[in-house]
Amino acid sequence: MLSRFCRSRIPPTAKISRLSTSFRPQRPFTLSSTSRYPVYIKFGGGTSSTPPPPHSSGPKRVLPEWNRPTTFCGIIIVTFGIWYLAHLEQVPETGRWRYITMSPDQEAKMAKWIDGREGHSPQLPLDHPITLKVHRVVDRLLEANNLGRISETLVTRASDRSGFVDLWDPTDSYSTASESRIQKRSWEVRVIPDNRIVNAAALPGIIMVYTGILPICRDDQGLAAVLSHEIGHVVARHTAERLSSAILFYPIALVTSVLFSNTTWLGDLVFTYVLQNPNGRTQEREADVIGMRMMAKACFDPQASPEMFKRLGAFEAQHGGKNIEFLSTHPKSENRVRYLENMLPEAHAIRADASCPELGQSIQRFANITGMRGPQQMW
Repeated sequence: MLSRFCRSRIPPTAKISRLSTSFRPQRPFTLSSTSRYPVYIKFGGGTSSTPPPPHSSGPKRVLPEWNRPTTFCGIIIVTFGIWYLAHLEQVPETGRWRYITMSPDQEAKMAKWIDGREGHSPQLPLDHPITLKVHRVVDRLLEANNLGRISETLVTRASDRSGFVDLWDPTDSYSTASESRIQKRSWEVRVIPDNRIVNAAALPGIIMVYTGILPICRDDQGLAAVLSHEIGHVVARHTAERLSSAILFYPIALVTSVLFSNTTWLGDLVFTYVLQNPNGRTQEREADVIGMRMMAKACFDPQASPEMFKRLGAFEAQHGGKNIEFLSTHPKSENRVRYLENMLPEAHAIRADASCPELGQSIQRFANITGMRGPQQMW
């Protein structure tokens, strides 16, 4: 009875209202307000509520992107380094390391091209006394050092000239070619009557002497010092070395010009004072060393080399030569005299080993003057 009374006393709507009130949540259930994942903000101001993967324990680590310019520059530097090291070689006569890419054959062809481009100046005839003097000195240097012979000359040798060829054959290097092939190499000697030019020069197979250098030489000994120096340039292949360095440097100078707003003067400045002048001075000193050894082996007096450079230095000072070595491709004459004088003991030893007849005659004359009959009485 009580239950029926109760059901009759409580309206149905009241039950529903009380039930809905008792089960109403305390706060609305929305994903946006109760999400347990952080909100990701996109570039541009937008937001994203996409949660990270379930296995992620924190913020995603972003790896740095590949820097293409840096990698490309690194590849170029490494390739350049490998190329440079692969073309390093030592000068056989001095042991100096240098960069060179031209073969002897290419160097000889380049020398012919340079010679043809500059043209030929009038020369003294073969029977001229100055020509004969120059030929005698050159022939003596070539014969003593096994470097070949003069192609056209009136100077004769005691040795047989059979099998002689008139073409310059650069296929073998000086240090590795057989003696028979070296002796068949031909040199063209040109004596140019121009007293205004105080110079001499040499290329593979070509020796040029201007008459303006003869007063500096004074005699055969001084002329041998000049010519052995010029031939030393050819023996050390300095022409090929200079051309190889220039070919290597020009792309670097071009890149420098582009990076610095087409400032070509900067590349020229670097080429002149960082590459050309220092390398030129190094090659000149090397040719001085090789030349003194060559003239000593040919039984010329090594003392004539520093004496000749003393006269050349006085001539340069008188005619306003450069006093700053940094600005020149050649060392100062005073410095050349100093290190050549330091080389004199080595050069005299080379001359003594060459069994020079002049040296034996000098010893005999000294013995006659001092009253000594033999070398055993001199010690």
